Amino acid sequence: MIRGFLLSVLLHSFLWVILFFIIPNIFYKQTRIIDVSVDIISLEELFPVVLPEKIVKDEKVVEQPEIIDKITETLTLPENIEVKEKPLIKTVITEESIIQEEEEEEGFNLDSMLAEIKAAQDKERDRLASERAKYGNNLTSNEKSAVRQQINNCWSNIVNKLFNIEELEGIKVKILVSLYEDGNVLKVKQLDTLTPYMKIDNILYRQVVDSVSSTFIRCNKIIGLPKAKYDSWKDFEFIFDPNELK
Repeated sequence: MIRGFLLSVLLHSFLWVILFFIIPNIFYKQTRIIDVSVDIISLEELFPVVLPEKIVKDEKVVEQPEIIDKITETLTLPENIEVKEKPLIKTVITEESIIQEEEEEEGFNLDSMLAEIKAAQDKERDRLASERAKYGNNLTSNEKSAVRQQINNCWSNIVNKLFNIEELEGIKVKILVSLYEDGNVLKVKQLDTLTPYMKIDNILYRQVVDSVSSTFIRCNKIIGLPKAKYDSWKDFEFIFDPNELK
């Protein structure tokens, strides 16, 4: 029994020796500690950042020709040569010169045309003057009757449609008529009434006056008047009397 106990103690002792001395020594021999000195490396060296290159626009460089300032350029001339400045000639272009050039190109002369017109007017004036001297300035009775007949014919067509002639007893309208040289009516002006009892606000009287105005609108030209006597008939008075239309 004692023998067994001793064997057990020896066995345990042997195991402890193996565990604490033999096994660590084996591992120590196999494992060598290597002293490695590591340099500190920055992240930029490990992972270099590739930055994009700056974009440079292609600029076309145009070579400018040399500009010579002709004003400031100095020329070396021989002393015996005299430089003369040319006189500055100013050409003034006016409207008259342009018109004159156009007339010359077209063969048209304004002065000659105006002279021809004036000569024609003078000739017509002389002719009328000679006719006035031959026939006189006053209208003859036949000429006056012809004028009155024309006016009464136009007026009667209007009056007979608007009025009863018996209603117009005693009404007379006096007007002043101005004519152009060709006989066309220039203007008509009413003069004082020839019937004192007729007032301007009388309705019937106003209607008769309106009919007179309509007469010269309808018959706006008096024919048969001699131009040589224009001074005598360019302004004349006319009396509208309904009794003459009966």
